[in-house]
Amino acid sequence: MKIKASDLHFSRPILEKFDTLREELLKLFALEKYIDKKKGELGNYKDNLDELTALKSVYSYHKKR
Repeated sequence: MKIKASDLHFSRPILEKFDTLREELLKLFALEKYIDKKKGELGNYKDNLDELTALKSVYSYHKKR
């Protein structure tokens, strides 16, 4: 059964609910994008911290000699 768009009529509560759901989805997509960005920054931070720790140990080793 196919429904033609011209045969549909929406009540105000349904349209308002649709708008509310659409806004919520947009917020969730924005939040997901923000979280992904922060995860990338955290990964970079951890990589830099590991590198600094390794450099510190090398520096400490050579300083003792």
